Amino acid sequence: ELGDFKARVNRRLLQDTSPVLASKYGGSPGFYHGVASGSPLPDRVIIWTRWTPAAENDEVQITYRMVAVDDTFDRSELSTGQAHDLLSSSSSKTGTATATAASDWTVKIDVDSLSAKTTWIFGFEGPGGVASRTGMTKTAPAVDDDSVEEMNFAVFSCSRWESGFFHAYNIAANLDKLDFWLHLGDYMYEQNVAGMESARTGPEWALDPPNELSTTNEYRARYAQYHTDEALQNLRARAPVIAIWDDHELVNGVFATGSSDHQAATEGNFSVRVNLAARVYLEWMPIREGSFFQDTGRSCCEKQQ
Repeated sequence: ELGDFKARVNRRLLQDTSPVLASKYGGSPGFYHGVASGSPLPDRVIIWTRWTPAAENDEVQITYRMVAVDDTFDRSELSTGQAHDLLSSSSSKTGTATATAASDWTVKIDVDSLSAKTTWIFGFEGPGGVASRTGMTKTAPAVDDDSVEEMNFAVFSCSRWESGFFHAYNIAANLDKLDFWLHLGDYMYEQNVAGMESARTGPEWALDPPNELSTTNEYRARYAQYHTDEALQNLRARAPVIAIWDDHELVNGVFATGSSDHQAATEGNFSVRVNLAARVYLEWMPIREGSFFQDTGRSCCEKQQ
């Protein structure tokens, strides 16, 4: 049964649209979707970026650097060359990862052996010395740390591209105190705009792709579009996220064996769709995946005994 499920996924991939390449942004490969971090623990945190390649078969070596900073660090330096210089000269954590088509050229690194309750800055470098923006993250306090008197966080949900209001992300990104932010679901919407009010009008805000999503590269393209938003990029670069999906990251009204919106005649097998959508969510979100999907062959909508 598992082999048949994988075969259906592979057939679906062969029918898919093209991935998002550098030609979409003027032709030069680079970091067009920012940096992010998430799933903070006392001794580790996920850091994330996406390299946009020139060609579908590109495999790219990405270097990451990370350094701890104290309370005197000026956040305004994140948008200047000063933070990049600090990373280049005194990184305490560095390594490499390979960005490939298999994960849509997203890079997620679970950086471990970190000090608890510590602020870190981080960044990435691609071929030719092309550098990402610099991000900031923070590890959680130790479980037995009784000195913690407060936590400062922001909460979001239901973030629909065409509805706008993404400026709320910038408000949180500019808070003086922000330990982490929560996204409680519907981070991205898979639907088209039919029948929906749109606060963002004009061709520059048109959904990409314009149809309801059902294939891997369609879901990937919508996430890529969302992450061109400057306010969302700013918040993802500002503090770690703790996130959980709801239904729209997969398909509206999803339940164990179907969905109120899924149309098998035009959108294919439900299990294939919902699992590829889950896979893309995990590619683009800087969150720890746990063991459920790792080398188990499990389906995200499989009923567990």
